[in-house]
Amino acid sequence: MRVIKKLSITFLFVIVGICSVMVSKVSSVKSAGGIKIDKAHFSDSMIYYCEKDFDTNHDGYLSQSEISKAKIIYDLMYDTKRYVYRDFRGIEYLTSLEKIELEHIRIVNFNVYKLPKLKSIKCTNCKFKKTGIKCDKLKSIEELIFFDTDIKYKGDFRYNKKLKSLSVYRANVNKVAVKKLKNLKSFEYFGDMKKINLSKNIKLEHLDINMSRADKIDISHNKKLKELRVGGSIKSFD
Repeated sequence: MRVIKKLSITFLFVIVGICSVMVSKVSSVKSAGGIKIDKAHFSDSMIYYCEKDFDTNHDGYLSQSEISKAKIIYDLMYDTKRYVYRDFRGIEYLTSLEKIELEHIRIVNFNVYKLPKLKSIKCTNCKFKKTGIKCDKLKSIEELIFFDTDIKYKGDFRYNKKLKSLSVYRANVNKVAVKKLKNLKSFEYFGDMKKINLSKNIKLEHLDINMSRADKIDISHNKKLKELRVGGSIKSFD
């Protein structure tokens, strides 16, 4: 009887062990095929975005299929009287993201520089904490729009060679380098810049510019210009 009991107990442990291995394998396979939506991978803000918009089957994971369909993040806080805190830790997992549009957001951990398909960033009345945004690392970006947002950036956009639309409107930028942006079609600026070189932006169609420290601007090379708005101290054109 003792031998039979020992064999039974041993057999039970073997079964439990096999089941544990099977559960572990299923869990690892699931995590290998996707990313678990938890604090190990994402901030609370990103967990909110993922659960609300991207985890379509509500299983607590982002599958590769779900990631491929995660194209846009909208967070527009129109009615708030104060900035809403958003930590973007984990956004780098959303590798199919194409557009980010934010309004009235206090932005933290905006690590978007390894998102290969990101084409557009629009920030209206936002605040970047500490380091701001490193625009020179956004090699594939086609649209950058900053309204009433201190981007904490020096204004050197020469590395954004795919840029078609650029708005730096009350963004605390006093110098903007756009000379090498040969694909630029729309440019808007409001600030204290002294001068701007638009001679190489031959595809420019829309120009809205307000410079408080410049008397004139040269648009003689911008033959495709369809819309022009000026303000500030600008009094003449070449």
